[in-house]
Amino acid sequence: MKKTKQALKSNATALSVLPVANAVNQIFYGAPGTGKTYHLQQIQQQYTEQLAQQDHATFLIEKIRDLSWREVICLVFLEENRLLRVPEILNHPLMRCKVQLTNRQENMSQTIWATLMRHSALDSMTVKYNPDKRSSLALFDKDDAGLWFLLSSARDDISHLAQLLKIIERGAQAAEVIQRYSFVTFHQSYSYEDFVEGLRPVLDDDENNQLRYEIRSGIFVELCERARLDPAHAYALFIDEINRGNLSKIFGELISLIELDKRQGKPDALEVTLPYSQRKFSVPANVSIYASMNTTDRSLSPIDTALRRRFEFVEMQPNYELLAQSKLHYPASSDLAGLDLSQLLKILNARIALLAGRDYVLGHAFFCAVQCFADVQAVMQHKIIPLLQEYFFDDWQKIRLVLNDHRKPVDLQFIQLSQTEQQAIAYFGEIPPVSLQAIYHLNVKALTQLEAYQLIC
Repeated sequence: MKKTKQALKSNATALSVLPVANAVNQIFYGAPGTGKTYHLQQIQQQYTEQLAQQDHATFLIEKIRDLSWREVICLVFLEENRLLRVPEILNHPLMRCKVQLTNRQENMSQTIWATLMRHSALDSMTVKYNPDKRSSLALFDKDDAGLWFLLSSARDDISHLAQLLKIIERGAQAAEVIQRYSFVTFHQSYSYEDFVEGLRPVLDDDENNQLRYEIRSGIFVELCERARLDPAHAYALFIDEINRGNLSKIFGELISLIELDKRQGKPDALEVTLPYSQRKFSVPANVSIYASMNTTDRSLSPIDTALRRRFEFVEMQPNYELLAQSKLHYPASSDLAGLDLSQLLKILNARIALLAGRDYVLGHAFFCAVQCFADVQAVMQHKIIPLLQEYFFDDWQKIRLVLNDHRKPVDLQFIQLSQTEQQAIAYFGEIPPVSLQAIYHLNVKALTQLEAYQLIC
């Protein structure tokens, strides 16, 4: 109890501390395999901290954040180990931490009352509550004086909370890791309700599996609330494949708020009223946004100008030096001694850039995991050639040019041109007086020949 109170006091002090770093909005863009997602993962380490024992305030917030009202009430009873009135539950440090995290100020006593009654025993002589609305999970009861207590029969149902309380009372340990970031992948169905806020279906604390709807914050607003309560640390949102979502729809009015000079506490700060909850919202100055964007997907719409000017764009290019260095770490038994993957990729990309544009080059990640010649075969057959088909709309003549097949011996060509006239005679008995289509096929045997890859260069 003493440590919990100290943690809340420490957290209140932390709220007055200025952000430790300037926020950024950055999009890493490039062709497939250039390490965009990997780069995001590396940046995430900057927002991951191994807690020191004295940082109990942040530790407490992380432990309470995802608990329901029912679970926090149970924690209060477990820690106090006595009968309690509703005001005592409301003013307990654990409950105050939960209230602070949810940014709620009104009707908190009613929320606690409703939770206690909903989970009261069906045979209670003191709780007057509709039996049809009670949960099958009975946890609480009260005496004739109106003091609530935890049912002894509920101990097994909340054993996990008893273990959590021991962790909270022990405090943050050196091995405790805090992640001050959220990660999301945009897609065509991702919405404003997922990102900012919206109505979500909720099972009402096991209340006979009844479904109700409540306003829930989306991933970005949740992160901003965490950052607002902890301005002494930097927070970040990581968005993979940002251009796969309908960005204007997803960001909504936040398109203006994410601008760095419009953040909370800045001279030109902006604040909006969120449409569902009707509460005021602004983006804290200690929240950064990092994203990745694939430049080769023709099915995606380009980022509009309004959003584009709010981000810095960082191009990710193939890292040929990385492949050259990885060659030094091949196993001694590797059969790749006669193949320079760095040079191979460089030549392939030079040809692709001439035929399709520099946005369509191949990233180094295609070959990063290669350890033997069989790996190269798999990458070429199942990744690179299918991607070239997509790039060139099945224009096999251009694919042959990229692979240098037009200058190889026939048996070493990955993509072979069939003898169309001979096939026509075989199938029609003669060469028909019409234009014949060129027929190409994959020469699987050539994929197993080291020389076929060497001749690409």
